[in-house]
Amino acid sequence: MNATFQAAIPKKQVVPSTMRALVFHGPNQIGIEQVPIPRPGPGEAVIRVTLTTICGTDLHILKGEYPVKPGLVIGHEPVGVVHELGVGVTDYAVGERVLVGAITPCGQCNYCLSGDWSQCGGPIGGWKFGNTINGAQAEYLLVPNAQANLAKIPDDLSDEQVVLLADRDLSSRSNPIRCARKWQNVWARTSSLTTPGWMQSKRFAGSLMARASTSP
Repeated sequence: MNATFQAAIPKKQVVPSTMRALVFHGPNQIGIEQVPIPRPGPGEAVIRVTLTTICGTDLHILKGEYPVKPGLVIGHEPVGVVHELGVGVTDYAVGERVLVGAITPCGQCNYCLSGDWSQCGGPIGGWKFGNTINGAQAEYLLVPNAQANLAKIPDDLSDEQVVLLADRDLSSRSNPIRCARKWQNVWARTSSLTTPGWMQSKRFAGSLMARASTSP
């Protein structure tokens, strides 16, 4: 009798090409949709979002009080893990936890060189996420000018302890992690007295997402 043997062929891992994202279509019209996962170009990074918030600005957008183009993913306060790096981004590695600023200036225009980072390229041009490019209320986020707009998160700080710092200037422009350590002490003293704002945001986000998922 001749015995036969067939070597086990490992299955090729399927890399997802789409993600869930909260997409704005018009005043009071948002929905969770499948959209392509972004890929980074030179100087860019893609992070896998682990925590984000809903800002008051997002509510103004939802109500139609601040105009953005239909089809845009909203949100601008993310914490996440580096998923992919574009050419030219150094000192960061895939898998590192990072905080991304709501303001993502280029660092090279006249406004940035004058210290007016929020005005990058023109009036409020530094605010891009959920305004002029896809934002953070999604599973993945493309970060422009990543070298200047990421801040590494130490292991002893949780996502919840740093997420509210996304509205602060990051990297070389300030020290958000030092600020996070101050808040860490505040939360430790008050956690038994009040509900932290990030928890309230998560609860509100959950209810908003639930409504969005049932919208036509």
